[in-house]
Amino acid sequence: MHCYHIIPKGGTWLLRREGGLRRDEAFSRRKKAIHAGRRMLRLVGGTLVIHGKRGNVKKKQILKPVPVFLHSRPPALYGPGFSPGTPAVL
Repeated sequence: MHCYHIIPKGGTWLLRREGGLRRDEAFSRRKKAIHAGRRMLRLVGGTLVIHGKRGNVKKKQILKPVPVFLHSRPPALYGPGFSPGTPAVL
C-alpha cells in the first residue's frame, strides 16, 4: 500500500512518498500539496499523512482507488454525431 506524507520544509510543503526513491515535490501551499497527493493516490489507493507546521501529524486519510473506465470519457472526445455502439473517429 502506498503512503505519502505532506511535510513542511523551509517555507514550502513537500509531498514525499514513504520509502520512495523519487524526488520530493515542493509546493508553496499545503492545500496544493494535499491536492497533488490525493491525485497521485486516486488510481492506486493508499494513505495520505498530513503534517502540521511543526512536523506533528495532523491528519491521516485512507484513500481507496477509483476505477477508471474507458467509457467514462466525456462525449465531446468522441466527435460530433457519436452515439453508443458506433465506432469513434478520433
